[in-house]
Amino acid sequence: MSFSSNTIQDALYDWVYGIAAVTTVWRYLNAPLPNAPFMTLNMTGFQKIGWDYQSPTNDAGKAALYGNREFILEINYYGSGGLDKLEKLTTSLQSFPVNQQLAASGIVYVDKVSQQNVTELVESAYEERHMMELKFRVSNQGITDPDLFDTGIISTVEIAGENSGGVIDPEDLEVTVGEPYT
Repeated sequence: MSFSSNTIQDALYDWVYGIAAVTTVWRYLNAPLPNAPFMTLNMTGFQKIGWDYQSPTNDAGKAALYGNREFILEINYYGSGGLDKLEKLTTSLQSFPVNQQLAASGIVYVDKVSQQNVTELVESAYEERHMMELKFRVSNQGITDPDLFDTGIISTVEIAGENSGGVIDPEDLEVTVGEPYT
């Protein structure tokens, strides 16, 4: 599956809204917030995990890069009952249907990073709010178009010289490399 932040966001939104059954919006929209209870979602940037993998070259000498990325999904629940809703979301990540739903978009749940009560005083009244951060992983497949990624193929290599069982001095060798694929 091709890597797409829109596909990932759509899948996360569908999961949160489907389980919590409360108005859910992405954070930092240029619109007024809904009335409580509601939830906001915020996704961090993708962090590369380990080394990317380069596929073997195809017959035309082209290859693709594949790699894993992690990100954090921050979920804020505004209104009463937030702790219960966030726990319901966390528990749902252990169910087969939710795992299948997220996996269809290339998403795998890794761990709960944090959960806390962040209720605060807003305009002389307390605004009840709970926040949770979850870590997910995606496989970043096909980020590099194989048609644009030339690896080059050495078509011939000739080495001339003699070895009588001792150490070979590189200056005594003649190496000729054939034309690479371009």
